Amino acid sequence: MSNRDQSLTSECGTRKIAIYSFFSCSGFLDLGFELAEGAPYAIRMANEIDANFRRCYKYSRAHLKNPIDVPADFIFSNSIEDFILRNNAPKKNKDKIYSSFTALLQGDRAQRNIIGFIGGPPCPDFSIAGKNLGQKGKVGPLSSRYISLIRQERPDFFLFENVKGLYKSASHRKYFNYISGLLNKDYLIDPQVVNALWYGVPQYRERLIMIGVKKQLLGDMTKREFHDALRWEVFQSYKSLISNVKWPSARTSIDHWAKSLPEKIRLLTVEKCWESRNVTNHPNHQNQTRQRPATVAKIARLPEGNATGKSYHRLSRYKYAFTAAYGHNEVPIHPVENRRISVAEALATQSLPTDFAFPTDIGISALYKAVGNGVPYLMAKGLAEMIFNFLKEKLPERLT
Repeated sequence: MSNRDQSLTSECGTRKIAIYSFFSCSGFLDLGFELAEGAPYAIRMANEIDANFRRCYKYSRAHLKNPIDVPADFIFSNSIEDFILRNNAPKKNKDKIYSSFTALLQGDRAQRNIIGFIGGPPCPDFSIAGKNLGQKGKVGPLSSRYISLIRQERPDFFLFENVKGLYKSASHRKYFNYISGLLNKDYLIDPQVVNALWYGVPQYRERLIMIGVKKQLLGDMTKREFHDALRWEVFQSYKSLISNVKWPSARTSIDHWAKSLPEKIRLLTVEKCWESRNVTNHPNHQNQTRQRPATVAKIARLPEGNATGKSYHRLSRYKYAFTAAYGHNEVPIHPVENRRISVAEALATQSLPTDFAFPTDIGISALYKAVGNGVPYLMAKGLAEMIFNFLKEKLPERLT
Protein backbone atom coordinates (compact mmCIF):
# COMPACT_ATOMS: atom_id res chain seq x y z
CA MET A 1 0.00 0.00 0.00
CA SER A 2 1.02 3.59 -0.58
CA ASN A 3 2.35 5.42 2.48
CA ARG A 4 0.75 8.70 1.47
CA ASP A 5 2.33 11.60 3.41
CA GLN A 6 4.02 9.06 5.70
CA SER A 7 6.64 11.42 7.15
CA LEU A 8 5.39 14.90 6.34
CA THR A 9 5.03 17.69 8.87
CA SER A 10 1.72 19.54 9.11
CA GLU A 11 1.24 23.24 8.34
CA CYS A 12 1.15 23.96 12.07
CA GLY A 13 4.62 22.48 12.55
CA THR A 14 3.58 19.22 14.16
CA ARG A 15 3.98 15.61 13.11
CA LYS A 16 0.97 14.49 11.06
CA ILE A 17 -1.62 12.21 12.62
CA ALA A 18 -2.21 8.98 10.68
CA ILE A 19 -5.85 8.32 9.80
CA TYR A 20 -7.32 4.97 8.72
CA SER A 21 -10.78 5.30 7.20
CA PHE A 22 -13.42 2.55 7.15
CA PHE A 23 -16.84 2.48 5.45
CA SER A 24 -15.42 5.46 3.56
CA CYS A 25 -18.17 5.79 0.93
CA SER A 26 -17.23 8.76 -1.28
CA GLY A 27 -15.06 10.28 1.43
CA PHE A 28 -16.94 13.23 2.99
CA LEU A 29 -15.67 12.34 6.47
CA ASP A 30 -12.15 11.83 5.11
CA LEU A 31 -12.24 15.20 3.35
CA GLY A 32 -13.04 16.91 6.65
CA PHE A 33 -9.85 15.44 8.10
CA GLU A 34 -7.81 16.09 4.94
CA LEU A 35 -8.81 19.77 4.83
CA ALA A 36 -8.86 20.47 8.57
CA GLU A 37 -7.23 23.77 9.55
CA GLY A 38 -3.43 23.43 9.68
CA ALA A 39 -3.51 20.13 7.73
CA PRO A 40 -2.66 18.05 10.83
CA TYR A 41 -3.79 14.72 9.37
CA ALA A 42 -2.57 12.26 6.73
CA ILE A 43 -5.12 9.74 5.45
CA ARG A 44 -3.20 6.48 5.08
CA MET A 45 -5.96 4.39 3.54
CA ALA A 46 -9.66 4.20 2.85
CA ASN A 47 -11.87 1.13 2.85
CA GLU A 48 -14.96 0.96 0.64
CA ILE A 49 -16.54 -2.14 -0.86
CA ASP A 50 -18.90 -0.38 -3.31
CA ALA A 51 -17.33 0.28 -6.74
CA ASN A 52 -19.44 3.40 -7.45
CA PHE A 53 -18.48 4.95 -4.13
CA ARG A 54 -14.80 4.22 -4.74
CA ARG A 55 -15.04 5.88 -8.13
CA CYS A 56 -16.72 8.94 -6.61
CA TYR A 57 -14.00 9.09 -3.93
CA LYS A 58 -11.18 9.16 -6.49
CA TYR A 59 -12.92 11.38 -9.04
CA SER A 60 -13.95 14.06 -6.54
CA ARG A 61 -10.41 14.51 -5.25
CA ALA A 62 -8.83 14.49 -8.70
CA HIS A 63 -11.12 17.35 -9.77
CA LEU A 64 -10.63 19.65 -6.79
CA LYS A 65 -8.96 22.98 -7.51
CA ASN A 66 -6.09 21.68 -5.40
CA PRO A 67 -6.23 17.96 -6.23
CA ILE A 68 -5.63 15.33 -3.56
CA ASP A 69 -3.66 12.32 -4.73
CA VAL A 70 -5.46 8.96 -4.49
CA PRO A 71 -2.98 6.22 -5.51
CA ALA A 72 -4.31 3.10 -7.20
CA ASP A 73 -3.69 1.04 -4.06
CA PHE A 74 -5.03 3.60 -1.59
CA ILE A 75 -8.64 2.35 -1.30
CA PHE A 76 -9.12 -1.20 -0.04
CA SER A 77 -12.12 -2.65 -1.86
CA ASN A 78 -12.79 -5.48 0.57
CA SER A 79 -15.17 -6.00 3.48
CA ILE A 80 -14.06 -4.83 6.90
CA GLU A 81 -14.40 -8.48 7.93
CA ASP A 82 -11.21 -9.21 5.99
CA PHE A 83 -9.15 -7.12 8.40
CA ILE A 84 -10.33 -9.06 11.43
CA LEU A 85 -8.35 -12.05 12.68
CA ARG A 86 -9.84 -15.42 13.55
CA ASN A 87 -7.78 -17.50 15.96
CA ASN A 88 -4.94 -15.02 15.47
CA ALA A 89 -4.91 -15.53 11.70
CA PRO A 90 -6.49 -13.72 8.73
CA LYS A 91 -9.50 -15.19 6.96
CA LYS A 92 -8.76 -17.78 4.33
CA ASN A 93 -7.26 -16.19 1.19
CA LYS A 94 -7.16 -12.75 2.85
CA ASP A 95 -3.50 -12.85 3.99
CA LYS A 96 -2.38 -10.31 1.39
CA ILE A 97 -5.09 -7.82 2.32
CA TYR A 98 -4.34 -8.11 6.01
CA SER A 99 -0.59 -7.86 5.43
CA SER A 100 -0.97 -4.69 3.34
CA PHE A 101 -3.14 -3.13 6.03
CA THR A 102 -0.84 -4.01 8.92
CA ALA A 103 2.25 -2.90 6.99
CA LEU A 104 0.84 0.62 7.05
CA LEU A 105 0.13 0.40 10.76
CA GLN A 106 3.60 -0.94 11.49
CA GLY A 107 5.15 1.95 9.58
CA ASP A 108 3.25 4.49 11.66
CA ARG A 109 3.99 2.71 14.90
CA ALA A 110 7.68 2.57 14.04
CA GLN A 111 7.66 6.36 13.65
CA ARG A 112 5.55 6.80 16.81
CA ASN A 113 2.86 8.58 14.83
CA ILE A 114 -0.51 9.03 16.50
CA ILE A 115 -2.94 6.63 14.80
CA GLY A 116 -6.68 7.21 14.49
CA PHE A 117 -9.47 5.06 13.03
CA ILE A 118 -12.53 6.87 11.65
CA GLY A 119 -15.70 5.41 10.23
CA GLY A 120 -19.46 5.32 10.08
CA PRO A 121 -20.79 1.76 9.71
CA PRO A 122 -23.97 1.49 7.59
CA CYS A 123 -26.89 2.71 9.67
CA PRO A 124 -30.29 1.82 8.07
CA ASP A 125 -30.99 -0.93 10.61
CA PHE A 126 -30.84 1.62 13.46
CA SER A 127 -32.73 4.43 11.73
CA ILE A 128 -36.11 5.35 13.18
CA ALA A 129 -37.28 5.76 9.58
CA GLY A 130 -36.32 2.17 8.74
CA LYS A 131 -37.46 -1.26 9.89
CA ASN A 132 -35.49 -1.04 13.16
CA LEU A 133 -33.90 -4.47 12.69
CA GLY A 134 -30.83 -3.35 14.62
CA GLN A 135 -28.07 -5.91 15.06
CA LYS A 136 -30.35 -8.53 13.47
CA GLY A 137 -30.48 -6.63 10.19
CA LYS A 138 -28.24 -7.08 7.16
CA VAL A 139 -25.78 -4.29 8.00
CA GLY A 140 -26.44 -3.79 11.71
CA PRO A 141 -23.68 -6.23 12.78
CA LEU A 142 -21.07 -4.14 10.94
CA SER A 143 -21.01 -1.70 13.86
CA SER A 144 -19.75 -4.44 16.16
CA ARG A 145 -17.21 -5.52 13.51
CA TYR A 146 -15.78 -2.00 13.46
CA ILE A 147 -15.55 -2.13 17.26
CA SER A 148 -13.84 -5.54 16.98
CA LEU A 149 -11.25 -4.06 14.61
CA ILE A 150 -10.59 -1.17 17.01
CA ARG A 151 -10.08 -3.62 19.88
CA GLN A 152 -7.82 -5.79 17.73
CA GLU A 153 -5.51 -3.06 16.38
CA ARG A 154 -5.87 -0.58 19.27
CA PRO A 155 -5.40 2.78 17.52
CA ASP A 156 -4.61 5.74 19.74
CA PHE A 157 -8.07 7.16 19.10
CA PHE A 158 -11.18 6.45 17.08
CA LEU A 159 -14.29 8.19 15.74
CA PHE A 160 -17.53 6.20 15.36
CA GLU A 161 -20.45 7.78 13.48
CA ASN A 162 -24.02 6.49 13.19
CA VAL A 163 -27.68 7.54 13.35
CA LYS A 164 -28.92 8.81 16.69
CA GLY A 165 -31.36 5.88 16.87
CA LEU A 166 -28.51 3.57 17.87
CA TYR A 167 -28.00 5.70 20.99
CA LYS A 168 -31.41 7.25 21.67
CA SER A 169 -33.82 4.48 20.71
CA ALA A 170 -34.79 2.17 23.58
CA SER A 171 -34.87 -0.78 21.17
CA HIS A 172 -31.22 -0.29 20.18
CA ARG A 173 -29.67 1.19 23.34
CA LYS A 174 -28.88 -2.27 24.74
CA TYR A 175 -26.81 -3.03 21.63
CA PHE A 176 -25.05 0.34 21.85
CA ASN A 177 -24.24 -0.30 25.51
CA TYR A 178 -22.84 -3.69 24.52
CA ILE A 179 -20.52 -2.45 21.76
CA SER A 180 -19.40 0.64 23.68
CA GLY A 181 -18.88 -1.48 26.78
CA LEU A 182 -16.37 -3.61 24.87
CA LEU A 183 -14.17 -0.52 24.61
CA ASN A 184 -14.32 0.66 28.21
CA LYS A 185 -11.33 -1.35 29.37
CA ASP A 186 -8.89 0.36 27.01
CA TYR A 187 -10.56 3.64 26.02
CA LEU A 188 -12.15 6.70 27.51
CA ILE A 189 -15.20 7.21 25.31
CA ASP A 190 -17.59 10.09 24.88
CA PRO A 191 -20.78 9.53 22.83
CA GLN A 192 -22.72 12.64 21.81
CA VAL A 193 -25.71 13.29 19.54
CA VAL A 194 -24.85 16.34 17.46
CA ASN A 195 -26.65 18.28 14.74
CA ALA A 196 -24.91 19.17 11.48
CA LEU A 197 -26.50 22.63 11.73
CA TRP A 198 -24.29 23.39 14.71
CA TYR A 199 -21.24 23.14 12.43
CA GLY A 200 -22.58 25.47 9.73
CA VAL A 201 -24.08 22.75 7.51
CA PRO A 202 -27.32 24.01 5.89
CA GLN A 203 -29.11 20.81 6.89
CA TYR A 204 -30.93 19.47 9.94
CA ARG A 205 -29.16 16.15 10.47
CA GLU A 206 -28.69 14.60 13.89
CA ARG A 207 -25.99 11.97 14.26
CA LEU A 208 -24.33 9.95 17.00
CA ILE A 209 -20.62 10.68 17.26
CA MET A 210 -18.52 8.64 19.66
CA ILE A 211 -14.90 9.63 20.28
CA GLY A 212 -12.52 7.33 22.10
CA VAL A 213 -8.90 7.80 23.22
CA LYS A 214 -6.64 5.19 24.83
CA LYS A 215 -6.70 5.38 28.61
CA GLN A 216 -2.97 4.67 28.86
CA LEU A 217 -2.32 7.95 27.01
CA LEU A 218 -4.48 10.00 29.37
CA GLY A 219 -3.30 8.95 32.81
CA ASP A 220 -5.95 9.31 35.52
CA MET A 221 -8.36 11.41 33.44
CA THR A 222 -12.01 10.75 34.28
CA LYS A 223 -14.86 10.45 31.79
CA ARG A 224 -16.15 13.86 32.84
CA GLU A 225 -12.72 15.43 32.42
CA PHE A 226 -12.41 13.73 29.02
CA HIS A 227 -15.72 15.18 27.87
CA ASP A 228 -14.82 18.66 29.10
CA ALA A 229 -11.36 18.51 27.48
CA LEU A 230 -12.83 17.67 24.07
CA ARG A 231 -14.74 20.99 24.20
CA TRP A 232 -17.47 19.97 21.76
CA GLU A 233 -19.32 23.28 21.82
CA VAL A 234 -16.22 25.33 21.00
CA PHE A 235 -16.29 23.71 17.55
CA GLN A 236 -20.08 24.00 17.17
CA SER A 237 -19.95 27.67 16.32
CA TYR A 238 -23.51 27.86 14.98
CA LYS A 239 -25.23 26.20 17.95
CA SER A 240 -25.80 29.36 19.96
CA LEU A 241 -26.31 31.50 16.84
CA ILE A 242 -29.35 29.54 15.71
CA SER A 243 -30.86 28.83 19.13
CA ASN A 244 -33.25 31.80 18.99
CA VAL A 245 -33.63 32.28 15.24
CA LYS A 246 -37.20 32.65 14.01
CA TRP A 247 -36.99 31.10 10.59
CA PRO A 248 -39.15 32.85 8.00
CA SER A 249 -41.96 31.02 6.25
CA ALA A 250 -42.58 30.95 2.50
CA ARG A 251 -45.15 33.72 3.00
CA THR A 252 -42.68 36.11 4.61
CA SER A 253 -41.47 39.01 2.52
CA ILE A 254 -37.98 38.19 1.28
CA ASP A 255 -36.89 41.81 1.73
CA HIS A 256 -38.04 41.87 5.33
CA TRP A 257 -36.42 38.52 6.01
CA ALA A 258 -33.12 39.55 4.42
CA LYS A 259 -32.91 42.49 6.80
CA SER A 260 -33.84 40.46 9.87
CA LEU A 261 -31.23 37.72 9.67
CA PRO A 262 -27.42 38.04 9.73
CA GLU A 263 -25.64 36.93 6.56
CA LYS A 264 -24.00 34.05 8.43
CA ILE A 265 -27.42 32.65 9.32
CA ARG A 266 -28.81 33.23 5.85
CA LEU A 267 -26.08 30.96 4.48
CA LEU A 268 -27.79 28.11 6.32
CA THR A 269 -30.90 28.51 4.20
CA VAL A 270 -31.49 26.50 1.05
CA GLU A 271 -31.73 29.57 -1.18
CA LYS A 272 -28.47 31.17 -0.04
CA CYS A 273 -26.68 27.81 0.16
CA TRP A 274 -27.42 27.04 -3.47
CA GLU A 275 -26.83 30.60 -4.62
CA SER A 276 -23.43 30.85 -2.90
CA ARG A 277 -22.37 27.52 -4.40
CA ASN A 278 -23.70 28.33 -7.88
CA VAL A 279 -25.37 24.93 -8.10
CA THR A 280 -26.97 25.52 -11.50
CA ASN A 281 -23.50 25.58 -13.07
CA HIS A 282 -22.21 22.59 -11.13
CA PRO A 283 -21.54 19.51 -13.32
CA ASN A 284 -23.82 17.33 -11.18
CA HIS A 285 -26.81 19.62 -11.61
CA GLN A 286 -27.58 17.61 -14.74
CA ASN A 287 -27.99 14.54 -12.54
CA GLN A 288 -31.67 14.75 -11.71
CA THR A 289 -34.48 12.24 -11.33
CA ARG A 290 -36.90 12.08 -14.26
CA GLN A 291 -40.38 12.49 -12.83
CA ARG A 292 -43.43 10.73 -14.20
CA PRO A 293 -46.38 13.02 -15.06
CA ALA A 294 -48.43 11.60 -12.18
CA THR A 295 -45.57 12.27 -9.76
CA VAL A 296 -45.15 15.82 -11.05
CA ALA A 297 -48.87 16.42 -10.47
CA LYS A 298 -48.56 15.08 -6.91
CA ILE A 299 -45.50 17.21 -6.20
CA ALA A 300 -47.23 20.31 -7.55
CA ARG A 301 -49.83 20.06 -4.79
CA LEU A 302 -47.21 20.07 -2.01
CA PRO A 303 -46.73 23.38 -0.20
CA GLU A 304 -43.23 24.78 0.19
CA GLY A 305 -41.64 23.52 3.40
CA ASN A 306 -43.87 20.43 3.59
CA ALA A 307 -42.38 17.78 5.89
CA THR A 308 -45.44 15.71 6.77
CA GLY A 309 -45.33 11.95 6.43
CA LYS A 310 -42.34 9.77 5.58
CA SER A 311 -42.03 10.80 1.95
CA TYR A 312 -42.25 13.76 -0.44
CA HIS A 313 -40.62 16.31 1.83
CA ARG A 314 -40.48 19.70 0.13
CA LEU A 315 -37.77 22.16 1.09
CA SER A 316 -38.28 25.80 1.95
CA ARG A 317 -36.10 28.43 0.30
CA TYR A 318 -35.93 30.35 3.56
CA LYS A 319 -34.86 27.60 5.95
CA TYR A 320 -32.18 24.93 6.24
CA ALA A 321 -32.63 21.64 4.36
CA PHE A 322 -33.97 18.35 5.64
CA THR A 323 -31.67 15.32 5.73
CA ALA A 324 -30.01 15.10 2.31
CA ALA A 325 -31.34 11.60 1.66
CA TYR A 326 -33.79 9.71 3.83
CA GLY A 327 -35.77 6.49 3.81
CA HIS A 328 -34.75 4.44 0.76
CA ASN A 329 -32.27 7.06 -0.53
CA GLU A 330 -35.08 9.50 -1.25
CA VAL A 331 -34.04 13.11 -1.68
CA PRO A 332 -36.25 16.12 -0.92
CA ILE A 333 -38.41 18.04 -3.38
CA HIS A 334 -37.17 21.35 -4.78
CA PRO A 335 -38.81 24.35 -3.01
CA VAL A 336 -40.54 25.77 -6.09
CA GLU A 337 -39.83 23.43 -9.00
CA ASN A 338 -41.79 20.19 -9.31
CA ARG A 339 -38.85 17.80 -9.10
CA ARG A 340 -36.44 16.15 -6.72
CA ILE A 341 -33.34 18.20 -5.98
CA SER A 342 -30.36 17.53 -8.22
CA VAL A 343 -27.18 15.80 -7.07
CA ALA A 344 -25.45 19.21 -7.13
CA GLU A 345 -28.11 20.66 -4.85
CA ALA A 346 -27.82 17.66 -2.52
CA LEU A 347 -24.02 18.03 -2.38
CA ALA A 348 -24.46 21.69 -1.48
CA THR A 349 -26.77 20.86 1.42
CA GLN A 350 -24.06 18.44 2.61
CA SER A 351 -21.77 21.53 2.66
CA LEU A 352 -19.20 20.13 0.21
CA PRO A 353 -16.77 22.64 -1.35
CA THR A 354 -17.97 24.16 -4.63
CA ASP A 355 -15.27 22.31 -6.59
CA PHE A 356 -16.24 18.90 -5.21
CA ALA A 357 -18.01 16.85 -7.89
CA PHE A 358 -18.94 13.31 -8.81
CA PRO A 359 -18.71 11.59 -12.21
CA THR A 360 -21.81 12.44 -14.22
CA ASP A 361 -22.18 9.02 -15.86
CA ILE A 362 -23.06 7.04 -12.72
CA GLY A 363 -26.71 6.09 -12.18
CA ILE A 364 -28.81 8.63 -10.33
CA SER A 365 -29.75 6.25 -7.50
CA ALA A 366 -26.10 5.44 -6.81
CA LEU A 367 -25.21 9.15 -6.80
CA TYR A 368 -28.00 10.01 -4.37
CA LYS A 369 -26.89 7.14 -2.14
CA ALA A 370 -23.29 8.39 -2.27
CA VAL A 371 -24.50 11.81 -1.09
CA GLY A 372 -26.87 10.51 1.55
CA ASN A 373 -24.38 8.08 3.11
CA GLY A 374 -21.77 10.77 3.63
CA VAL A 375 -21.01 12.67 6.84
CA PRO A 376 -21.67 16.39 6.18
CA TYR A 377 -18.31 17.89 5.25
CA LEU A 378 -18.29 20.90 7.59
CA MET A 379 -19.34 18.71 10.49
CA ALA A 380 -16.52 16.28 9.64
CA LYS A 381 -14.08 19.19 9.50
CA GLY A 382 -15.27 20.52 12.85
CA LEU A 383 -14.86 17.11 14.48
CA ALA A 384 -11.39 16.71 12.98
CA GLU A 385 -10.31 20.08 14.35
CA MET A 386 -11.81 19.28 17.76
CA ILE A 387 -9.84 16.03 17.97
CA PHE A 388 -6.61 17.70 16.89
CA ASN A 389 -7.07 20.45 19.45
CA PHE A 390 -7.48 17.79 22.16
CA LEU A 391 -4.44 15.78 21.02
CA LYS A 392 -2.28 18.88 20.73
CA GLU A 393 -3.17 19.87 24.28
CA LYS A 394 -2.98 16.44 25.92
CA LEU A 395 -0.30 14.63 23.87
CA PRO A 396 2.08 17.36 22.62
CA GLU A 397 5.11 15.10 22.89
CA ARG A 398 3.62 12.69 20.34
CA LEU A 399 3.19 15.49 17.79
CA THR A 400 6.76 16.77 17.76
